[in-house]
Amino acid sequence: MSDVDTPGVPNRGADKTHNKATFSDNVNCQAVVDFVEATVLVVRVTPDGKYWIAGLRNGRIKLMPTTGDPNSNVQELQVDEDCTSCVDIQCVPPVSSFPSEKNHRLIAVYASGAVRVWYYTGATPESRLLATHREYTVQNREDGRRFSRRAVFNQLLACSCSLDSRRFVTGGEDCHIRVYDLEQQESVRTLGLSCASERVDGHVMRICALKYHPRGSEDEEYSHIFVSGGWDDTLHVWDDRFEHSLWMFAGPHISGSDALDIEPFSNTILTSSWRHDKTLLQVSETFRYSSSKNKCVYMMTPNVTVIFWGQQFQR
Repeated sequence: MSDVDTPGVPNRGADKTHNKATFSDNVNCQAVVDFVEATVLVVRVTPDGKYWIAGLRNGRIKLMPTTGDPNSNVQELQVDEDCTSCVDIQCVPPVSSFPSEKNHRLIAVYASGAVRVWYYTGATPESRLLATHREYTVQNREDGRRFSRRAVFNQLLACSCSLDSRRFVTGGEDCHIRVYDLEQQESVRTLGLSCASERVDGHVMRICALKYHPRGSEDEEYSHIFVSGGWDDTLHVWDDRFEHSLWMFAGPHISGSDALDIEPFSNTILTSSWRHDKTLLQVSETFRYSSSKNKCVYMMTPNVTVIFWGQQFQR
């Protein structure tokens, strides 16, 4: 029997016909790439604009050229023994003084707790895995932080790379943020909530989005600043040299790795949320990270039924 004749089995051909993507007049569809074997969870573009990068639910990473037909030259980055979801990808920003290999690196995080640093060229034989890290859950105790001895992998959800290309951070289910040194290829610090009862200086639920400050490419102090958000309806501003957050803003419920962005000159933080009943889009402006003048500029709820999973400032 075919899919059409089998009860309870959807007609995939019919779905493609009826659910054809539509675009506004000012958007031109270059091509459609159909990964029939897996759902696409994250899409990025390389800093030089030459490749699209797609992370799939089966753990594979696909590289496709941005010019010409992307279906004709799809390259793949994969570790055969790990088929868990690739949930976020970030390219390491290129630096003019770096050799070619360092200017073609990407960081990928997986639901299995794996963190992988890849060297990519678009040509599979030359692309290769540079480093693999495994994260285990952290349990908070009154006498301080400790890693679980039961070897429970931390389900990762987000990552971000500093604009000076020296560090990156990861976040996920265990509410803690790891700071990695790209030169040493190791985790150098774990950030999280302190035991202090008078302040909230870390997350208490899973972390879903991370974003380093874009001004870090020009200002050394800003190169250590990043923002995080997640399920606990809080937004935290961090310095990756310190274990606890510098500042907290309550409000945004964030579930997607693309739900945070920073405008570098006005220090405006843009967040988005999937919730219908309350705020769907929040913007907060931080005048100084150590100042008490940090405030929410406005919160907007659209008049249409829509769910926000991600957004970005126009640059």
